[in-house]
Amino acid sequence: MVVVHKAGCVIRLYDDYTKKSLKGNFHIQTLPAGAKVLKKSTEEVVYSYPLVSGTEFNILSDHYMTESITLPEDASDDFIPYMEVYMKPSTKYPFREGDTLVRFKIVSQEKEQPVGNAAVQGHVLSKDDYLGRLNEDLDCQGGEKKKVNISLVNRDLVTKQYYTVIEGEKSALFQVIEKTEAGYVVEFVDGKGGCFGSGSLVCPGIYTVTDSNGHGMIYFRSIKSEVANFRLLLSKDQKSKELKGQFEDQKMINLGQLTL
Repeated sequence: MVVVHKAGCVIRLYDDYTKKSLKGNFHIQTLPAGAKVLKKSTEEVVYSYPLVSGTEFNILSDHYMTESITLPEDASDDFIPYMEVYMKPSTKYPFREGDTLVRFKIVSQEKEQPVGNAAVQGHVLSKDDYLGRLNEDLDCQGGEKKKVNISLVNRDLVTKQYYTVIEGEKSALFQVIEKTEAGYVVEFVDGKGGCFGSGSLVCPGIYTVTDSNGHGMIYFRSIKSEVANFRLLLSKDQKSKELKGQFEDQKMINLGQLTL
């Protein structure tokens, strides 16, 4: 059933790299069309009514990957959704000299054609860069939300951001869904990481996709180590590839062409 709401919605946009306002201009398409913009700034767009439940917002920008979000089904005349979106930098993003980057291009193994929209996971594996430790055992199951208590070093984890949990040689990527009084609700990207015991390290992580030309990258800020270990996981259509390497703080590394 299609429900038309008198209430509007608020979309707040962040730069996934700097966690601040976006760089450059952006444009939002709505499906179905017709949503009216009440207010727009470099950080926030406020839509006035009417809005249809399930309205899709496609956010486009020269410097960022296209992001899509959907108006929550529980939106109502009494509930105005506030949706935060972290825009992931594209290859056209104006990185500065001294930013820490790992770039690459993915092509198909059979025809060496660019592989667009491939999932990209970046895990930081260096113990010197840990942000906290698990206070309890955690079973990593993809697509399932888990409540977990984490003892942090000096700052809270950020909602909707990705982090790596490490124990020995294994690691897994999770996203923070919300913060609670007892800790965090997290969701793992996939269920291949296994179980992690109390005391496992929590480090920076990233999840993004390649562009239509197969170009991709992982990017990190505030890395403590001069040289840090990383794990790169690439996947699309049941195919996957794993690489491990090192990146240097404040330097750009180009891995060249990778086959998948």
